[in-house]
Amino acid sequence: MKSKRAIVWGAACATVGASVPLAGCAHSMQVKNLHAYNATAPSTDKSLRFLVKNDSARGDEQDLYHVVADSLAKESAVARVVRNTGPPDFQPDYVATITPHTTYHGSGWNYLITFPGFLLFTHAWNGFVYQADVVTDVSLQPAGGGAPVTARLETRYDLRHCDLQRGAWTSSGWYLPGLGASNLIVGFFMIGYDEDATPEFVRVVSGAYGKYVADTIVAMAAKQAGVPLAAADLPRVDRCATFSPASQRFEEACT
Repeated sequence: MKSKRAIVWGAACATVGASVPLAGCAHSMQVKNLHAYNATAPSTDKSLRFLVKNDSARGDEQDLYHVVADSLAKESAVARVVRNTGPPDFQPDYVATITPHTTYHGSGWNYLITFPGFLLFTHAWNGFVYQADVVTDVSLQPAGGGAPVTARLETRYDLRHCDLQRGAWTSSGWYLPGLGASNLIVGFFMIGYDEDATPEFVRVVSGAYGKYVADTIVAMAAKQAGVPLAAADLPRVDRCATFSPASQRFEEACT
């Protein structure tokens, strides 16, 4: 027979899950600053053709590369995008090497979310606090020769997430012996990043991240082709470089 605390825990989980878009005592992936990085692709009549490559080894980094390649193919100035090696009759304008590097972090706040936050089911309505740093190296090589143009795009995403497994462990303070004292120990295991959150992060961030990087690549290609760019056409690179209308170059100074 269930204890009274187990009954309370189950009822509270159900109530919280019904009041917010959660599954039980979990929190679906939320990227707090999803649209913090934006760019506008320059207007150009040239139909660009890209051969895109990737040097990443990890699965999530490869997934982000494919996200960028898909977004690049949707650009109005782009006629065709081919991955890795193209057919013999394919003549690209540029060879773009797109290499995302990802680093994930937990937070000390996650201990407090576990204890005493479990009493208010904070992990369910707020989620655990994570951070994803994505540094994307882009190298754009004209197919006909010439010096490549490179850029490093740094993006930092503020995440909230709690899967069912972490949610169950955190909620266990309600029904395990010790009146929640077990969460004093469980909290230490919740501080770090949960790798199970990575696929959901890639899925949620894909649209905004892919378009941001793709727009920047088109701007770089337009610059290489000698297409003058108006200020309104320039991508905003928030954390690593800015494009100068005067020099038609990416400057290292950040804004």
